[in-house]
Amino acid sequence: MKFTSEDLLKAMGLKLNDKIEFNGSIGKVYNDDVFGISILYRNQILKIESLFGIEYTIIQPKPTLIEDEKAILRNLPKEYKYVTRDSYGKGGNLVLCKESPERNWVLIGGDGYWLENRNQFPCSTLRIFNHLFQFIKWEDEPYSIEELLKE
Repeated sequence: MKFTSEDLLKAMGLKLNDKIEFNGSIGKVYNDDVFGISILYRNQILKIESLFGIEYTIIQPKPTLIEDEKAILRNLPKEYKYVTRDSYGKGGNLVLCKESPERNWVLIGGDGYWLENRNQFPCSTLRIFNHLFQFIKWEDEPYSIEELLKE
């Protein structure tokens, strides 16, 4: 079975235009007419396959918050440091965490939720605002509230 570049991209959790950091530099995933799906890295073109076996980090672009989202984050108790989403229900619930959370899975039903730093304490949900922060997905890493509020 032969895999396409698109298959590899999906398996690696990458999308076109994602920025990634590896080997101390930042590269960008793009589609080139000659080379197909590639990484532009230090003025070189690398095939997507060259990332196998290399530790890399996907750099999340900073989302643009609407005024209501900014007001909510500014008015949270200061002990909350991260905002994310679980996988329950349609689109997941908005979740606030005091410490860096880790993903966890419910054995029955397969839903996922976040635990704060292996303490086995679930993070707090903020379901009333599920209609906001639509850029936050279960698949994403948690967002730092402090970073989101930076101008």
